[in-house]
Amino acid sequence: MEKFESFQHREWYIAEKLKPLLFRKFRFKNYIVLSNSMLGFFRSIDKEACLYDYQHGVITSSHSGYIRNETAAEHIERNKANVLLYGDGFKDVLCRADKKGYYLDHAFVIGQRIRGNFRNHFAQKSILFSLQFSDPNPILNNKLLEKIVHFFDTYQDFFIDSGITLLLKHHPRFSHDIDDSALFRYPFTHLYKGSLSDALQQCSLHLTFHSTTTFEAAAEGIPTLLWENDLLDPRFFIDDYRYPLGIFDESSLIQKIKEYLSSERKYLEEAKKVFMWFQHFYSPLDETKFLKLMKE
Repeated sequence: MEKFESFQHREWYIAEKLKPLLFRKFRFKNYIVLSNSMLGFFRSIDKEACLYDYQHGVITSSHSGYIRNETAAEHIERNKANVLLYGDGFKDVLCRADKKGYYLDHAFVIGQRIRGNFRNHFAQKSILFSLQFSDPNPILNNKLLEKIVHFFDTYQDFFIDSGITLLLKHHPRFSHDIDDSALFRYPFTHLYKGSLSDALQQCSLHLTFHSTTTFEAAAEGIPTLLWENDLLDPRFFIDDYRYPLGIFDESSLIQKIKEYLSSERKYLEEAKKVFMWFQHFYSPLDETKFLKLMKE
């Protein structure tokens, strides 16, 4: 049985074995993949072709598909692959994390089809809370539950007196092993089962520990309040993404909500900040730039 030095060597080996059988006439100038899939395979099939990985989802400086040991991941650099990105913000993340500078010449922003749509949500009296009971670890989930219940117990009078409704929306990978009924014993909480886009239309604010729904909210001009905690640390939103509103402990969360409730001017000022932040990460698809790149 063959033993391989790395995953890349295995992909190269498979391609070399299949090439004379199935891919003798398989030749293209460019190959585009998603999620780093089969880069080594296509490089072995055609050593002269240009390889591109098109961004799929968000990228952080700790994303092992792109960054390892403060440089471009091995399967990217050894296969001389390029990356196609949604926006300049994600290129900044890669270039800051890559101390050798590979991505300076191998990362290209071509955009995507998601468009932002700024609206004034000030009049809405609901806050979307993106829950994150998605980890299979029941201990973590129960600690998160306890933290949220404590917060609700502490500030329930504020939410009731302010007439605020919290729309609690579960993560798509919600772990049904946890009993979350304690979250819905309050008159101001509601389990929201509709679509994310519909939920955002009903809200003026978004609350979360570190959910990437922060981007979808910003696309509507809805500020996100990132909840400081030691369970699901949101600091990468500051370190990697330079999120403009910072991180809030429990008391400062309430103070910020009060500030927004009392001043539409302040609310709109920060809503515009997060919308501009979103645009830095999600550019409109530039078909001309993409086609030019494919012809080079």
